[in-house]
Amino acid sequence: MSATRWMERCLALGLALLLGPGCAAPQGARRTQPARPAEAPELGVKRVVLFQNGVAYLERRGEFTGDELRLSVRPSQIRDILKSITVVDFSGGHARSLALPVDVASAKALAELPRLELGQGALGDILRVLRGARVRVVTQDDEAEGRLVGLDDAGGEAGQQISLLEETGAIRLFWRKDVQALTILDATLAGGLIKGLDISLGQDAWRAVELRIYLDREHAQAKRDLLISYLVEMPTWKSSYRLVLDKQGDPLLQGWAIVDNVSGADWKDVKLTLTTGSPASFLYDLYTPRFVERPDLTPYGTLGIAPPVAESTLALAPPPPPPPPAARPPAKASAMSGLSRGLVDKKMKEERSRSLRDSFGGDAEEDYDAPAEPEPDVASLAGSMQVQANAQKVGSLYRFELGEPMTVPNRSSTMLALINTRVPGAAIYTYNPDTGVEAARTHPFRAVRLRNQSGAVLEPGPIGIIRDGAFAGEGLIERIEKGQESYVAYALDTAVNVTHEVRGDSSLAGLVRISRGVVETRTFQIQRHSWEVQASAEDGEALPLMVSLPKRPGWSVEVEGGKLESETAATSYYMLQVKPGEKTRLEVREKYPRSYSYRIGDHAAQQAILMYLESKEARPEVVEKLRPAVEVVRKLAAANNRIAVVEQKRGDLRTRADEIRQNLKLLQKSRNQKLKAEQTQRLVAVDRESSRLTDELVALRDQAAQLNVELSTLIEQIEISL
Repeated sequence: MSATRWMERCLALGLALLLGPGCAAPQGARRTQPARPAEAPELGVKRVVLFQNGVAYLERRGEFTGDELRLSVRPSQIRDILKSITVVDFSGGHARSLALPVDVASAKALAELPRLELGQGALGDILRVLRGARVRVVTQDDEAEGRLVGLDDAGGEAGQQISLLEETGAIRLFWRKDVQALTILDATLAGGLIKGLDISLGQDAWRAVELRIYLDREHAQAKRDLLISYLVEMPTWKSSYRLVLDKQGDPLLQGWAIVDNVSGADWKDVKLTLTTGSPASFLYDLYTPRFVERPDLTPYGTLGIAPPVAESTLALAPPPPPPPPAARPPAKASAMSGLSRGLVDKKMKEERSRSLRDSFGGDAEEDYDAPAEPEPDVASLAGSMQVQANAQKVGSLYRFELGEPMTVPNRSSTMLALINTRVPGAAIYTYNPDTGVEAARTHPFRAVRLRNQSGAVLEPGPIGIIRDGAFAGEGLIERIEKGQESYVAYALDTAVNVTHEVRGDSSLAGLVRISRGVVETRTFQIQRHSWEVQASAEDGEALPLMVSLPKRPGWSVEVEGGKLESETAATSYYMLQVKPGEKTRLEVREKYPRSYSYRIGDHAAQQAILMYLESKEARPEVVEKLRPAVEVVRKLAAANNRIAVVEQKRGDLRTRADEIRQNLKLLQKSRNQKLKAEQTQRLVAVDRESSRLTDELVALRDQAAQLNVELSTLIEQIEISL
């Protein structure tokens, strides 16, 4: 039998058990259904507040008469409802309690049912586990009741036989292929089979759950004015923007919100509020019953005593709950990450006009004059949109209150106008080589610099750019706080070339302190960033170009060729002016001070002293105190310089002497005595000069040693702090 037909048989069996009293209970018994109170009309949703943290606040309000109110909710909403529901009776009554069906975990529910090991769901598997149950078997020609003995395989093509024990003691056999209906007469087993099928199907996951609210009985006959509020899981509302640039003034910023209603109820004429930010919210299951696993101390057998084993005497610890689904990371969105969909060519109008003229033939100006089409501008776009909400600040959050009631059917979306105002801004270039686009390493993006003066926070979302009446590209914005400035890149401009270079360097800044013969100096570590910009004379545009550098604590900055435009806690933004047909250059020098200590005999220490004395910052009293030492330093510097020169000359002479000796070695077998004599004379002269330089070098080193001793003696007596 096919799986589909088997499912149809099971469903038919379940309906028979539910609807047929003769089939659903043993013979002679009648099931009586308690009188169910008339279901009260549901209170309609009147207010919805959507947040950015995945929940929504719903208010239901309306008139109701009675003491038992029923609401239909989805099982997935119950956890949030139980921790947030509020019931208010404005007519003076109150709520007594709340009731809903218990949600028992599938494994626990199946364990409490009659043992029906369904296997793969085949009818034969069910009949085997129903052995001993009272059933009624119906074939085309016969009908019998009794206890199910089993299902036997007759072998060959005959198939299987169902054996039934009748009250007379006779066992009757029915070919399974001839059975048209089989009714379980044991109501407990029948109910267990239906519940097991419900759990296997996962029916509780999509079937509506009835929530009952019991109200006080004193006002049961009066007409109540009820308000019921609660939180439910809901998709976050989404933002979409448009920025329109023209030459008349600040850009026009337009914004929309996309709202999805998947609450399970229609929103008809509701008061809708959209809230920015993400207040804390979490899941906490107050619906599923919690069972505590207890130790099983039942004594099994009395003939022997076994040693205690922890795993068998005490129940094992329950398995840890499954981890919550990982939150989807937010898009590392930044104001620089929008990529171009292409910059619309301004010659499209000419192409369209030319196409129309060609289709009619003849000269364009004489044969056909295309009617002028109105182009969208800031005024027309602003006038075509009416804002539907007012922005209000609530604590640290902003919310948009819609002025008119909205209707959003269940499982549908709507788009609402939130922003339609001019904001301060201007067109710029922005250089951002780290977008992952290879061409962005040498070309900037066209962008818009804007300041959020819309009156509320701008949530993350896409933003389309309209410039001079044509689509220019689109970008992506991150959250922009009220009053904050941001940059939106929307199109790569290959008419502008940018070359970026980084060079490291260091420089001696000067003297810091002299103490006990130790000289402390300050040196700057320098990082030079340079940008050279060349814009095409034909297609380039005279706009500011923005570059950015991460801020580094402790580093000072010097700017040449541009200016520091703005900065955040982590980034500094610099601007230079692009000039079509010309080269422009911006250099930013970052300097970090470092301190080093040297003995007075080190060359760096002596250079630091001389640099200080020659600088404008040198104080007269310090100069006077250092004068004796300075004279020695100058003599020592002259001696060291002469030593360096002599060592260089002596090194050159030694190299020349080695070359002459090599030449004489090659001339040993030569008969050219004159050439040999010349080389010998040259070698003698070189050796003589080298010997003289060696003597001078010895004298200079002796002089430098004496000067070092003299300088050390003088410096030991000097204590200076600058």
